Amino acid sequence: MPSGTFFSICGAPKAGTTSLHHYLGAYPEICVSQPKETDFFQHRYDRGLKYFESCFEHCQNTLAWRESSPGNMIHPEAPERIASHFPNARLIFVLRNSIERAYSQYLYGVVRGTDTPRISFSKLIRDGDDEWGRRVLELGLYCEQLARFEKHFPRDQMLIGLFQTFREDNEAFLSRILTFLEVDSSVDLQTSEQHNSTRYPRSRKALRVAYTLWEPIKSTLPERAVEKMCGLRSSVRDLLFQSGTQEKPPMKSKDRAYLREYYAEPNKRLEEWLNRDLSHWK
Repeated sequence: MPSGTFFSICGAPKAGTTSLHHYLGAYPEICVSQPKETDFFQHRYDRGLKYFESCFEHCQNTLAWRESSPGNMIHPEAPERIASHFPNARLIFVLRNSIERAYSQYLYGVVRGTDTPRISFSKLIRDGDDEWGRRVLELGLYCEQLARFEKHFPRDQMLIGLFQTFREDNEAFLSRILTFLEVDSSVDLQTSEQHNSTRYPRSRKALRVAYTLWEPIKSTLPERAVEKMCGLRSSVRDLLFQSGTQEKPPMKSKDRAYLREYYAEPNKRLEEWLNRDLSHWK
């Protein structure tokens, strides 16, 4: 394993963790795993520690080394697994308004093709039988997720920041992280570029039609053919998206009200756990 401090950007998904990954990756004495999301402490744990070590074979003479797997935050076994191998690990969490995070996750899933545009956000969050819908909501239950980590790590090994703070002053946010990792925080980092931001389609109807046509084609082709077709699929998808920075479709007021009620009690517990006012999330 590399020398230096091991840390993990554990989540939350759709809370700026990809941008954070890239910003810190530009720091010369922080080594980044390859791939970025090892997912080792989640569904790749059965590959063994040698797999995890292989993700850092390129790391030498580093002050800190890290992986970024936002799914660690919600995975029930990840905290114990991390602690069993790296009890001195530093853990970083970025929390986004649960309501906005859920909507962003849905839109991202739709435009990436990992979710279906045939199911509206309104239906998804109210369908208790839909596994993806339940996960979209559960990803915003931060307090119970953080409490699992606290069973295995002291608070001083956990840095918890807010997405809004990151967006408003990312240089100060990064400086705080570098101090937390005990590396030089005076280095000038380039933080102007956003990463993994969600683009929005010219027409949701056209996107729905495209995915409807793609699914039966995908199901009838062998795996290699699907891989070749994915390039064409990406080109078609790009045509359906507008260029430049676009405003995301507004969330329906009834959905916002539903989510406000859904997250009211969990966010109250989070406020108490953090000892921080989160009333702006409402």
